[in-house]
Amino acid sequence: MKNLIIKTLLLLFITPLAFASTPKPIGQIVFLKGKAFLLNKNGKNRITVKKGTPLFQGQRVKTEAASIARIKMIDETLFTLGPNSIFTVETFKMKTKWDRQAIYKLIHGKLRGAMPVKLKKGDIAVETRTVSMAVRGTEFLINANKNKKMEHTTQIALLSGKVDVLNKVNKKLLSVFPGSQFVSTISSDLNGIDAGVQKMDPFQFSKLQQQSLLTPGSSDGQINVAGTRDMDGTVLDDNHFLPVPKKSGMSFFKKLDTSERQRLILLNNSWK
Repeated sequence: MKNLIIKTLLLLFITPLAFASTPKPIGQIVFLKGKAFLLNKNGKNRITVKKGTPLFQGQRVKTEAASIARIKMIDETLFTLGPNSIFTVETFKMKTKWDRQAIYKLIHGKLRGAMPVKLKKGDIAVETRTVSMAVRGTEFLINANKNKKMEHTTQIALLSGKVDVLNKVNKKLLSVFPGSQFVSTISSDLNGIDAGVQKMDPFQFSKLQQQSLLTPGSSDGQINVAGTRDMDGTVLDDNHFLPVPKKSGMSFFKKLDTSERQRLILLNNSWK
């Protein structure tokens, strides 16, 4: 009888813990063109993605060539991941869709994000290897790539609002507005950086605005119907993303000091 009571008490204690430890999805794949996979943080346990596949914190979404995936988070945030891209949700905590914290990382490739529900400054960050962007409720585009010279380049552009972009190498903070883009290039030897805000080509900016997912001037949560028509695959293609700049000539790299280079090496190693 005594053993039965002990077993019953243990069962009552363990059962709630088991339910509490079961992870809950933080989003799902709502559109897929081509092939994509879910990976754990070390790149293993590959799961083939299809429409409706749930996404959990810490997983990586990887698209293949000529493939595009759209993710809808439980707070209504939309992400569209371009071809040959890797994206992960590093941290996600949510009480309500107006009270949440998250860190998203674009490891490589192209990303378009729309956050219709505004929030407090500093609660949401989108990062690349060398750049961190604080997001409050806007639509943005990010590229993170390595060119033929093995130089790491990050591009950030806005369709609405304003964001502050922190360069994690030199700790400089720059503001980006619609019609301009932040571009940062790290030299292949990790000794120099070329970063700043540039004006976008007006025609390219107009084309990107035409596919906006947020209704201009709308309140929280208003998704532009025209921008979501590509859910069925009829419109969504590489033109949905920020074009890689066609640079002529060489980058003008500013030589990094000792502390900046050490910081860059640590960042570079942590993103492998």
